[in-house]
This record gives sequence, C-alpha cells and structure tokens, in this order.
Amino acid sequence: IARKSMEASDLSAKNTLQETQNFNRRSSFENRYALLLAQHDNYHRQVCDYIDAGRAKDSSKEISILNNKEKKAIIDFFEVNLLGSSLNPCMSFLTGHEIISRYMRTLYHLLKFVHSEFYYKKDEFESLRLMKNYTSPLRSTIRNEVLCMIAINALNINSENAKKSGYPHYQKLLHTFDFFEHAVFHSPFEPNIFGDENPTNKIRSIVINTQSKYIDKLLNNVEKVF
Repeated sequence: IARKSMEASDLSAKNTLQETQNFNRRSSFENRYALLLAQHDNYHRQVCDYIDAGRAKDSSKEISILNNKEKKAIIDFFEVNLLGSSLNPCMSFLTGHEIISRYMRTLYHLLKFVHSEFYYKKDEFESLRLMKNYTSPLRSTIRNEVLCMIAINALNINSENAKKSGYPHYQKLLHTFDFFEHAVFHSPFEPNIFGDENPTNKIRSIVINTQSKYIDKLLNNVEKVF
C-alpha cells in the first residue's frame, strides 16, 4: 500500500510538473507573441496610412506627407503595374521601401516565431491547427491591398540575395498558414463579385496573361465545375 501510494504521489508530482512547464511555455509564447503583434499592428497602420495618402483624391492633409512622385508610385502600383504583363515594376517598388519593407520584415518574423517557437509540438497536425488560432486573427486584421503587397513581395525568391534573406521560407510560411485564403488580388480595393455573370467570362477578364497555358487549364477546370 505504501509503495502504491508513493508511486501515485510520484506520478501526480510528474503530471503537476508537466502541466506547470506547459503553462509556462504557453505563457512565455503568448507574451512574446503579444509584443510582436503590437509591433506588427503599428507598422501595418503606417503602411495603410501611406497607401491612403497616395490614393487620396482631395486636398486633405494626408496628401502633404507624400510628394507627387511618391503618390504616382502608389497609384501606378495598384492601377497600372499590378495589371501589367510583368510584376517586375511592382517588385522594384516594394524592394527596399522604407515603410513597406519594414512591415514585411516584421510580419515575416512574427510568422516565423509562431512556427518555430510554438508551445505545442507533440502532433504536427494539431500543432498547425493551434498555430492558426494565432495567425488567422492576425490575417483578418490585414487590409486586402496590403495582403496583395505581401503576396507580390513573397514572390521575390529567385536571386541569391533573396534566398539568403529568407524569402523562400517566408513564402512557405504564408502558404502554410493559408494567408491568402480570402484575399482579392484582381481589384484589391473592391471584392470580385460574380453575381449573375458567367463565371468563365469573368475569369477570362481577370486573368491578364493570355499567353500562358495556365489560363487554358484554369478555364477548362472552371467550365467543368460550373
């Protein structure tokens, strides 16, 4: 009886210790996550203010924070270059940008932290499900046009410098957390609403690069589905 009592007491102590360690690990993770999230929200607001100032049509004070060259660059990004045959101008605009690049780095470090420092590691599927309890609310706070910038920025994976800077891993994290699940890229400021329109015709107007074989496969699949 004494031996069983000691064994039960030892098991209880181990379980209590494990629960305490798990609690401390989760608390430490969430405290660090909260700090990174606050930093992200601050830089996200700066990017949004920058975009709004660039697209402002009236004489509001927002315009005064940007010169005409900066305003044109923002307008060109969304209204010209995003719909062009090449995304290189978009890439050039985003690369090294004082406000936007800082935001991108912050988002990358936040997602990287969640993925690599998560408090639960026993089961990969369950761990990913729990991670999304943190990344999904984060994604929902990001404006659609900023999501568009994030997607284009993450395409910069070909150069050696980009590889050393972590862009391939950044792109992988964005896909892992389904970051573009609800994003609208054709018209970032307005959602694409099909309504009563023919879906095939709508997609034909959305996909710009008609020389790619991808559009044929896409349209064939759509026709079969609808």
